[in-house]
Amino acid sequence: MNPSGEFMLGLLNNVWSSLMDEQLRSHIPSEDVFENHSFRTACVSISGPEQYAVFIDCSEQLVARIAASMFETSIEELNNDEIVDALGEFVNMVAGEIEGTLIGNFSISIPVVSKSRKHKLDIPSSHILMDCWAIDDSAPVRALFLLMEQR
Repeated sequence: MNPSGEFMLGLLNNVWSSLMDEQLRSHIPSEDVFENHSFRTACVSISGPEQYAVFIDCSEQLVARIAASMFETSIEELNNDEIVDALGEFVNMVAGEIEGTLIGNFSISIPVVSKSRKHKLDIPSSHILMDCWAIDDSAPVRALFLLMEQR
């Protein structure tokens, strides 16, 4: 993993360990990761002197574990709203960790969360600053930190 990926894994684990009391491990996914898992994506923008975006691609299995932990319930008792809220809060927490490393005044947007999907997400007009795949048991998660092109 490259240095920026290791840094991102550390930020991701700061949030993950506060929720799950365990650590994620670095992971290099297979080419067919999006075919083998259903993902939800959450995104927030970080606005200030520069425009950034934070994306979390999280397998449905992992999103359910996050939601069950946040709402202190079983996975079977979760509803879709709780799953969406939990992933939105997770991306907000990761963005907060990133924002703390930036110089200047920044604000974080309200999160946007996608429905389940089995395809790769392309983000035009952006430059990847940090990219990190991690895994807990067999459920993958990806964190992306992007610099958005100014228009």
